[in-house]
Amino acid sequence: MLESIQRQRVSHAQVLPGKGNRGAPPGRSAVPGIAQAVERQNRAMRELSHRAFPEPPAVPDGVSAPIEQAARMQRRRQAAATEAAVLRRARAQRAARTQGAAGRPGTITPVVVPGRLDCSA
Repeated sequence: MLESIQRQRVSHAQVLPGKGNRGAPPGRSAVPGIAQAVERQNRAMRELSHRAFPEPPAVPDGVSAPIEQAARMQRRRQAAATEAAVLRRARAQRAARTQGAAGRPGTITPVVVPGRLDCSA
């Protein structure tokens, strides 16, 4: 009786190969044409993926990546803008002291926010 149950299982697995892929050997599809079509489709998808998202070029050791260079340039620009703002403020304060205008009411002392470029001065 046990043998007949096992035979029924084997025949059932062969009739319904898609159910858990029990009827086909591991790693193979029940229908060779389907396996080939799946492989072609996977290959095409990989190719399209490589076209859409190409690998960035490898950066040799000791050379900074382009994004690092851009970040460094941005930090330098911000530092230069801050330095220029500090110099303008110091010059304005010095001019106010020399003219004695700092203590006079109604005198406007320019306030420069670091990191913000003021093109009017």
